Amino acid sequence: MNKGSAAAMSLPEDVTENPAVQARRCRKLASNMTNQSDIDLLEHMADEYDLQADAASGSSAQYSQRPER
Repeated sequence: MNKGSAAAMSLPEDVTENPAVQARRCRKLASNMTNQSDIDLLEHMADEYDLQADAASGSSAQYSQRPER
């Protein structure tokens, strides 16, 4: 992990939570950031959590169907 990244340091350590919850947390945190690289990282992480949530729920939603910011 890049120790200089404020985004990575701000995320909760407990990753056992529901991935959909983690995705929302990442997006909320990203909305408060000003550093574009941190925003991009958090958006990417949120997308990954969304994919995990889709897989866990058996959803057939495609990645490209996610709303754009």
